[in-house]
Amino acid sequence: MIEFAQDYINRLALRYDISADFVHHYIYVMLILLVALALGIVIKYAVGPLLLRIARRTSLRIDDYLFTDNIISVLSRLLPMMFVSLVLPLLYYGKETTTLVYVVAYRGVNVYIVVLVAKLISHVLNNYLAYSNTERGDRDNHYLDMVMQFCKVVIYFFAFIIILSVMLDKNPTTMLAGLGAMATIILLVFQDSILGFVAGVQLNINKMLKVGDWVEVRDSNINGYVIKVNLTTIKIRNFDNSISTIPPYKLIQNSFRNWEGIKEYGGRQARMKLLIDVDSVRFADEEMLRRLKTSNLITESDMRSPYQRISNVTLYRKYVERFLNNCNEVDSKKWLMVRQTPTEGMGMPIEMYFYIKEWDFVRFEELSAEIYEYCLASAIEFDLKIYQSITKSNLK
Repeated sequence: MIEFAQDYINRLALRYDISADFVHHYIYVMLILLVALALGIVIKYAVGPLLLRIARRTSLRIDDYLFTDNIISVLSRLLPMMFVSLVLPLLYYGKETTTLVYVVAYRGVNVYIVVLVAKLISHVLNNYLAYSNTERGDRDNHYLDMVMQFCKVVIYFFAFIIILSVMLDKNPTTMLAGLGAMATIILLVFQDSILGFVAGVQLNINKMLKVGDWVEVRDSNINGYVIKVNLTTIKIRNFDNSISTIPPYKLIQNSFRNWEGIKEYGGRQARMKLLIDVDSVRFADEEMLRRLKTSNLITESDMRSPYQRISNVTLYRKYVERFLNNCNEVDSKKWLMVRQTPTEGMGMPIEMYFYIKEWDFVRFEELSAEIYEYCLASAIEFDLKIYQSITKSNLK
């Protein structure tokens, strides 16, 4: 059978006036390609589904992510190309290895292998990230996402160097050494990636930021919720629904405020100021004390004073403090204070410091407004007036 095939090849070469070796080579090349094609079909439609079924039946969960359709698809192309790369040099020897057909075919196959290997590693990293997010509960660990992205950048960079070395028939280490002179350009190209990776490490180690946090970057006029964190950018949805992007290293270089701590603390601080008209401040007489006590606005302890007389603003300040302590929306176990600060020409400030249990922005503002309005309206019960600057509109 073999002798018949060789005799047929020799007669075919004589008929078309071509070399018998040439016909031998290309027949062998076709056979190699057919074997590689068959190998790819077997891997994709027989071995791949078998591995997927085995992975699903095991108790481990990580193999469900490592053996997926995208991995099998790449392997069904990678393994046949590796077979071709190993067998193809056996058909050519001596001066034949310098022919254009061999050089283009062999280098093209190796370049394709490098691309597939880089793609395979990238798929493995993506699948492991999906496993970490879904099975291990690391969805908020943006540091792992940044590490994976940085690794993929490094992988594709080295793949690019290897592809160049294969196409130019140079040693990859020699090309890497030659790139030392281009280090400055490389650093400029990958500046955001390198700085973003370092900043991401700092943000994660110090637990400064994660997806879902409410952050405020005043220098960049950014105020909203973090929706995505990757190697080069942080995406924030502002309260007006606009999307702002900022490099991670900008948050390290400049200050930013993370409001997420109010959730962990269980409340948000409210600071309010009432400006009392100094002309309305006076000592409380017996009639005022009787009226306020009858209305349950003051108690016996409120009327006690180390001095002979007590002012209406003192009674009001004690009333506001007691009101805040008894308010259900206010966390009385945390720091609570009502104080009076020196007058600075704009009335006498009464400042209130306390914590509201509600951390939601809208609800917090609503409760703050209600408390402020109540304290504002209560001032008149103590014969106090709120300070207003005199303008022409006030005099009309």
